[in-house]
Amino acid sequence: MIESTRSGYLRRALSQDGNVLVVAVDAREVVEELLLRQQLMPPSLIHVGQAALGALLLQSLSDPEENQRLEFRWSAQGPFGNLYAEVLGTGRVRSTVSYPQAEVDRLDEPLGDGVLQVRRFDSAGLPYSGIVTSSGRVGLDIVEYLERSEQKSCGMSLSVQVGARPDFVPPTEGAPTERILSPFYVKSAVGYLIHILPQSTEARHAELLRMWDGFMADLGPLSKWVLPEGPPEEVSREILNMLLPQEKWQSLYGGETRFSCNCSQERAMRALSLARQVERSAEERLREAGEAPPPSMAVELPDGTVEVTCEFCGTRYRLAAEGLGGPDDIN
Repeated sequence: MIESTRSGYLRRALSQDGNVLVVAVDAREVVEELLLRQQLMPPSLIHVGQAALGALLLQSLSDPEENQRLEFRWSAQGPFGNLYAEVLGTGRVRSTVSYPQAEVDRLDEPLGDGVLQVRRFDSAGLPYSGIVTSSGRVGLDIVEYLERSEQKSCGMSLSVQVGARPDFVPPTEGAPTERILSPFYVKSAVGYLIHILPQSTEARHAELLRMWDGFMADLGPLSKWVLPEGPPEEVSREILNMLLPQEKWQSLYGGETRFSCNCSQERAMRALSLARQVERSAEERLREAGEAPPPSMAVELPDGTVEVTCEFCGTRYRLAAEGLGGPDDIN
């Protein structure tokens, strides 16, 4: 398993009256890790970062001791292709997109029409799956999924802010570098989730929904908030204080979040086999339509081996025809 030393922080708290569960996360360094490993352009980075934030927040609604795994897949028709996120137990996340350098005119270009599928795996590995129509906006889609598939009344706000490095100098060709560089950096990556817990009556539940909807509207999007600069533990605490300003909240959980990838040589072999089946099918359809086939995920090397790169972490796996070989970690 490949795991970053960069970390964020997630807090889960209960309002003093016991009516509302609130979760806040600061994952700036986690999203920065995704940026550097995948060389994302800002519009793609925003979607990838928000997917990671949203996945962490949704997973936090489960008991941390259950160590569940969640998978998110946006199948979209827009310029970014499909968007993926996966939470590997408590606080470990990875996320990627089909076209990390998609060329679009707007920084806030939506994903496009499609669907969101969420799969939960319990400790026994048994899956539960839910599908909703996608609006093209990560936060709205996750809230829709929670309402329709899990019958949870929630609100969510996600924000990924990107900046340009004024001192960035592109590396010269062939020059050794300890790390892939990027002309961009992540200013902030924060999010919060509000879950209205079941009430004694439908009228009371509806009242709380109206109150919190109005409160979230008054607060405005997280991108407009002025949050203190500091370690993620402090930033996540300040978000909770903003959401529960009149109450003392009861802390239920606090812990680090980090980028984590469970890719391996065996997984690379299975992915290559599946991808080749999909590619052959796509080539046939495109050939009949007179269009060029899509690029392959694998690179044929002069020595007869095949190189496959993990789209999440950038690790390269060299596979021989018999399935032998080993990883070449470039990070």
